[in-house]
Amino acid sequence: MAIILTIPHFNENPAVITVVLITALFFILFIGEKHYEVYTDRISVTTNSIAALLFNNKGSNYQLKEIKIARLPSEKITIAAAGILGIIATLSSNGITRQYPIYLEMKNGEIIKIDTLLNKKTRIGLVDQVNSSIKSLS
Repeated sequence: MAIILTIPHFNENPAVITVVLITALFFILFIGEKHYEVYTDRISVTTNSIAALLFNNKGSNYQLKEIKIARLPSEKITIAAAGILGIIATLSSNGITRQYPIYLEMKNGEIIKIDTLLNKKTRIGLVDQVNSSIKSLS
């Protein structure tokens, strides 16, 4: 939409129009959502942006046989932290997004952090699904 509206005005202000066009192109190419799929043997994390398709980005795959456990971060907070989190929640409702991690503890001791924008219920469901798939492999 921004491209269509700004091209006729290019001769009036080429610098501003160029910045607007580059910004719009950036959003069109690089903004996308992550998808999380749990298969019988792996977890697949992919992005559906146009740039991922153009650059043949396959995403990340984590083999379930290499994962010890999947978990969410602990939620132990103090009263001061609760106040700060309240401010952050207010900001995030105004358009500032916050990523929520899921941790994969690997059998070799490595901890992999996967940042998500999923709500708490969906993250809990994803972690439960991964852990039940790991148990079924054992």
